[in-house]
Amino acid sequence: MVDEFYGILNKAMRLEQNSNFIANADEFYKNSITTRNLLRKIYEVNPEASLKEARSVIKNNIMRDARDKIAQLHNVKAYALRRNILNTFIRDEKLFEEIYREIIEEERKSGKKLKAVERVTYTDDTKLDQRQLVIELIIALRDYMKKFSEEDLKWIRSTFKKRDYEKKMKLLSNDTTKSIRGDIEFDADLIYAQTELEQMKICLKDKSQDFDELLKKEYIKSLIIIGEYLDSYGVLETYAQRQNKQNEKMKLETLPQIPENDTFFYLFDEKKLKALSLTKLSALCAFWSNRFVKVTLDMYKSYIIMYELGLDAKDKIDDDNNFRNISKEKIKVLGLKFGFIHQLDLGKVYTFNETETLESGLELYTIEKLSEYGKTISENYKKYFSNIGGLNDTENDMNEDAGLYNALDGMQMALYNHKSNSIYSLIDFLISEKISLNWGVIEEDKATKYILLGIDIPGLNMPLRLHINREKFFKFICKKQGKSMVRLYDGKDDFVVSNTYLGTSCLIPINDEYGNEIKKIADSTRETDYRSKFINHLAFLADSRRYPKHLQKKKTVIKKGKEKVIYEVIPRYIDLKNGKIYVKNKNDEFVLYSEERQIDKDKEGIKNEYNIRRIR
Repeated sequence: MVDEFYGILNKAMRLEQNSNFIANADEFYKNSITTRNLLRKIYEVNPEASLKEARSVIKNNIMRDARDKIAQLHNVKAYALRRNILNTFIRDEKLFEEIYREIIEEERKSGKKLKAVERVTYTDDTKLDQRQLVIELIIALRDYMKKFSEEDLKWIRSTFKKRDYEKKMKLLSNDTTKSIRGDIEFDADLIYAQTELEQMKICLKDKSQDFDELLKKEYIKSLIIIGEYLDSYGVLETYAQRQNKQNEKMKLETLPQIPENDTFFYLFDEKKLKALSLTKLSALCAFWSNRFVKVTLDMYKSYIIMYELGLDAKDKIDDDNNFRNISKEKIKVLGLKFGFIHQLDLGKVYTFNETETLESGLELYTIEKLSEYGKTISENYKKYFSNIGGLNDTENDMNEDAGLYNALDGMQMALYNHKSNSIYSLIDFLISEKISLNWGVIEEDKATKYILLGIDIPGLNMPLRLHINREKFFKFICKKQGKSMVRLYDGKDDFVVSNTYLGTSCLIPINDEYGNEIKKIADSTRETDYRSKFINHLAFLADSRRYPKHLQKKKTVIKKGKEKVIYEVIPRYIDLKNGKIYVKNKNDEFVLYSEERQIDKDKEGIKNEYNIRRIR
């Protein structure tokens, strides 16, 4: 049994090396601030609360709040996929006709009418998704046309011309609103269409607005739910302060500031969100979903450390020194504990009853007791962890730890699923609708399981930077595009000034005042100014016609016998299969980008950027 314990431990050690439990003591200190504030409120509400009671309340609060919010958030990725496929069909009627005829031919050969599927999940497979949407539209059209009998249709067509029918129906209607008139005209278009295919094309254009409105509604709903959650923990104000402080450090005080006292209303007011385009809403949803996940996991992880080290006691939470002086060894061992619990076969260790599995994938269950196997593993667990990393003062009770760490494991899965859906909703827009002139992969350490995307969305104050699973991104791109080539993001170094990384703490849509001011600043900033690249990149975000000159290739051409300097954007692409860099030639073919430089780069290795100090 000892050998089995160490077998689990070895797996946990490998997992801990690549885990993102808590990076270091500084990160723990920052993350603990929100958790400590939450504990203070618990003790203020109930000054007589015991440590055990306070622990129960805070654990349940974090879990319940996150679980409730996840349950309210719908899969915006599925809505975005449907909407973008519909728009593809509107732009490419030939593609739509081919898929429609193929489905109708299959229906004819089988002799069976198409049936609606009760619940359809849109995948990352473009061809399957396109086919599924056409089937949905066919079934919806046929159901709608059932309100007219064959006799009614023959009589209407033989009695009235289309325009006369519309006039008559409008006269008969007591409601003359624009909506009702539109419904009458839509019915007339369907009635007088010669074929079902013609009717389908009419439905495409009609559904386009419906799909846009539905997706917009889901984006706004998600943003408000996430905004309320973040505001309840006081982090919105912190994000606003960081972004304002960063602008001040870069001498951009004349830019409108983000209000720090009423940040929620400024960012998440429903009326303001309704005025935004789907493009901006998609980007905001991806960014703030990422923040929602980070805040939740950071709070819970920092609470685990506080619990393990006894820092959640009333007399400990106000002393900063308790939270600044955590050794690297303790942080590492706690990460190892997380890895160990993650590797346990719960079915062997415990007897438990699963009580509920949420749609999000979060499993809720009640542990009954340790099995005999579990008791032996638990004894070895206590003995081992009480003798390393300075954890001899902690309980090291595997049963208690499992409750904490497994809750984190389950919550993490559900949160990452939501984050992934929000990000891929945006990526689908980027590919299908070409909403950005500059988005793509930011080269980092190729050995990691995550890939970093940089995204410039016109009309937002800063770029997005989003980490996503490398393997899943590769599969999505290949299915969506049919190839593994993705553009590289231009200008990552524009946001490193004086060896300081300028991050996006608070992503907001900008107004005309902000846009005009940043362009004015850019026009008056010399190229030799250390802020020049950063400022010109911000001006590009405010006006997509201003692609930064330093990111373009300078060329001299002859026009009317005179030399003229022009600038040209030369996008670079990375093949996700082999990591090689390409550009497109005049024939729109991919050719290897500067092969000699590529070889040199491979020899030197990719520059480690983690030594750059982050401003958060």
